[in-house]
Amino acid sequence: MQIEVDNSANLLDFFEKIFNNFDIKGAVSIVFTTAFEIAKEKNIPTFILQHGIGGKGHGHPYVCDYWFTFDDVSKKSLDEWLDHTVNVLAVGSPRFEYLKDWRSRLNREDFNRRLGIPVDARDVTYISVGSNRFENKDLFLALKELRQKLPDDVKLIIKLHPRENLKISNAKKEIKEIFSTRELKETVFIRKEIDFYEILANSDVVISTISTGMLESVAMDIPSLQINFTGRPYPPNLNLSSFGWKEPISDSEIMINEVLAILNDAKRRKEVIEKQRWLRDRVLKNFGRCGEVIAETIVNICEKDKEIRR
Repeated sequence: MQIEVDNSANLLDFFEKIFNNFDIKGAVSIVFTTAFEIAKEKNIPTFILQHGIGGKGHGHPYVCDYWFTFDDVSKKSLDEWLDHTVNVLAVGSPRFEYLKDWRSRLNREDFNRRLGIPVDARDVTYISVGSNRFENKDLFLALKELRQKLPDDVKLIIKLHPRENLKISNAKKEIKEIFSTRELKETVFIRKEIDFYEILANSDVVISTISTGMLESVAMDIPSLQINFTGRPYPPNLNLSSFGWKEPISDSEIMINEVLAILNDAKRRKEVIEKQRWLRDRVLKNFGRCGEVIAETIVNICEKDKEIRR
């Protein structure tokens, strides 16, 4: 059952009515919610489905009873971050499976028309994380070199982070100061105008530093490149090499050659996708049956909890 809540409504009152009028066995969310406070009072188990990549920095101690994360590396990081106050389970995330199926139903021509570019244009997307901790002038210069080498029928999409603090970091401003007028003409900046997943699904190649969009691209069989121009390693839970993948690219020439090879060589593109499926199955546990595994886990936990409370 789905219920829409008016933004002006008192959420505490709303959830209390729900809990008092229904036999709630468990509460599930992707973030901490007021419902968890009521569930805790009633000894009802609470679950969080992790949304973004990584471990450390997500949530806080005692945020819920159970936390479903993507993989073992993230679990280790979360166990340390949450000080073992939450039962972290590395079982995957069902939304990645949904994205794979959803992509097959999209129309590239409609997407390009909305961007105002030729319907047969190809798209290379850079996902900005909106933080100068991971993005710097070297990275933006690498994107400039990439734009210079891309064929005329390929657009460079810069997906700006919707919550970027423009007082601290402004990727669009920095790129516009570096790119020439012609390079900017062949570049499209998007912040919130088009759905993020639609952008990914219509991309021929995706590039990023630590964005969850890399994993979403891998799940959708879109070639994805992780780059790092900071001069320092990424934390293990944000670094795909932690899963046996290659180290993030830190050389602009290597990045450009890889992008061009994927765009111009169908065989190379197929090879990249096949290799990424190996990575997908290491990073995204239970891919293909994750929703079923999580649903069964929640039901089993709630049933055991019910027996204990009797």
